[in-house]
Amino acid sequence: MLNIDRFKNSSRASQYDRFITNYEHDSSCIETTVLSTVEKIKKGERSFVIYGEPQSGKTDMMIALTAKLVDLDYKMIVVLVQNNLTLEEQNRSRFVDSGLNPKPEIFHTILDADHDISQRHIIFCTKEHNNLSKLAARLLRVKNKIILDDEADYATPDNYINNPEKEASATNTLVTKLFGDDSIYIGVTATPARLDLNNTLATNAKEWVHFNPHDAYKGYRYFFPKDYISKKLKLKYDLELMPEETNNEGEELRKTFFKFLVNCAYLNFEKSKEVNYIMLVHTTHKILEHTEEYKALIKLKSTLEDENHKNWEKYINEIFSIALEKTNIEKLADDLVHFILKNIGRTYVAALNTPGKKLVANTDVITSKPTSLFTVVVGGNIISRGLTFTNLLSMFFSRNVKGKFQQGTYVQRARMFGSRSDELANNFHLAIPETIFLNWWECFQNYHIQYLYHRSGNPVWSESTGFIEGLNIRNSIAPSSSIDKSTISVDSGLCGFNIVECNHNIEMLITDFNDGKLSGYELLEEFTRFKLPLLPDFILSDLELQNKSNDIAIHDPGLYIEEVFKSGSYDQKELKRTSGGLFSGTRIDKYPSAMHHFWPLKNKLGNIRLWYVNKSTKRRVRNLKNTRNS
Repeated sequence: MLNIDRFKNSSRASQYDRFITNYEHDSSCIETTVLSTVEKIKKGERSFVIYGEPQSGKTDMMIALTAKLVDLDYKMIVVLVQNNLTLEEQNRSRFVDSGLNPKPEIFHTILDADHDISQRHIIFCTKEHNNLSKLAARLLRVKNKIILDDEADYATPDNYINNPEKEASATNTLVTKLFGDDSIYIGVTATPARLDLNNTLATNAKEWVHFNPHDAYKGYRYFFPKDYISKKLKLKYDLELMPEETNNEGEELRKTFFKFLVNCAYLNFEKSKEVNYIMLVHTTHKILEHTEEYKALIKLKSTLEDENHKNWEKYINEIFSIALEKTNIEKLADDLVHFILKNIGRTYVAALNTPGKKLVANTDVITSKPTSLFTVVVGGNIISRGLTFTNLLSMFFSRNVKGKFQQGTYVQRARMFGSRSDELANNFHLAIPETIFLNWWECFQNYHIQYLYHRSGNPVWSESTGFIEGLNIRNSIAPSSSIDKSTISVDSGLCGFNIVECNHNIEMLITDFNDGKLSGYELLEEFTRFKLPLLPDFILSDLELQNKSNDIAIHDPGLYIEEVFKSGSYDQKELKRTSGGLFSGTRIDKYPSAMHHFWPLKNKLGNIRLWYVNKSTKRRVRNLKNTRNS
């Protein structure tokens, strides 16, 4: 007689273990994030964010997390993506290709009332009002849902948070309805500030999970290094700063296209296996202008194919000059021109979004799996967030904005970030006006500061206004309409670190500093070495110091908060002010040359806390709902 029991649970083998075993890269970062996320869920957290750098492998992490959640028997996992069919298609295909069981499906497959939604499902839905409304209504009675919100800071926050006369914005209302009171919301993004400052779905930034990039990742530290300005650092890749004002953007576009052809030929020349590369053109969000750029690039390709065209000789001379400048070897430059002319017919120019129709049936061939040797993609907002471009070799970026740069938008436009070989990264070419580049660079300096603060347990968001290299640079954290002004505090960068017991060792260090036996920098170094440090070591290592003696000021170490401030103006237990500032102007003025100010402040309960302020033009914004150690 057949033993039926031996067939039970056949589909319950660990999908997570299979994914990790078959993952082609180092999976340790993914495993750490998935483990931390599961711990948050088991601890009872219902709304939090996974925060990782742009193009750092978050989609693979989400696939691994979904596999783990299926293993843990969560039956309804909903993946929300921005209202962009190209991105939805790319992400869902990656989920499907991973072999997840059940197969990820589009939301409309479960809308039929006869469909059994009690079984396991992985459902994709764009954050489009009509789609979300149907999905939320269908899943209204489904308990214990997991909502994975990809690019969570896009559309989900309430844009009317400060307008009591308006209901919450439509997408926020529908995601909140989908979330209900018995589900788990996990936002995933590289730019989470807006979620914290908006209090989206009551998320608590202190409970967020960090997703660290793998070793092969190249991100803002590579493309926007902090020493670029202060030390005139030479970049490893090819940065071309275009004129701020030009009446002939077509000429700049042509030059960038020709350089892309040369770089592609250079990387493929005499290689046993050719690699297809991508160039991005990002100049405007206006769809009609994409069509014009598309036509201009098609015309350039056609001219290079026609030796009888009046501009053919001129263009070949331009390409040869670019090749010679790159190689400094005339014979090699000559070979590269031959390679380009031999293969120019293998150029594919595509506009991702054009009026009224989709020109590319399968977007993988121009994004994650380029099938043409020279692939050129024209697009605006559609390439700014979420899409992965494999083997991105060139970017023509001339789009400016009115007013301040929104950090979230410009961080997300760094499509060249990701898993890049040194060869690919070092041959990358970015053509961009200097003002836009410096705004972009400054966005990532703020991004870096925010990342460090958050890792230290202090969610603080940074923006700046001022002049860099004589150019006016302005960037803001998030749209003001989505910042919940009822819970937000703006200050000049004040940050408090761990509250620790003021033991004998700490007292002796303060005594040695007061006696002149330790410098301010040496005192801070010692503060980082305790098991529970007063100062995270990565904060100290990141300080920009020209002179360790003059750039750091240590304010009145050893004073008690009860003796410094008036009763009722401070919180004794939390070692912080509740009204008025901590670092007064008079206090700061005692050290006019110092940029970095620290104050080890004690209380009579036996604790000590180190406070820090950076005297710069940057403005810090924090959410007062995150009260502990903030």
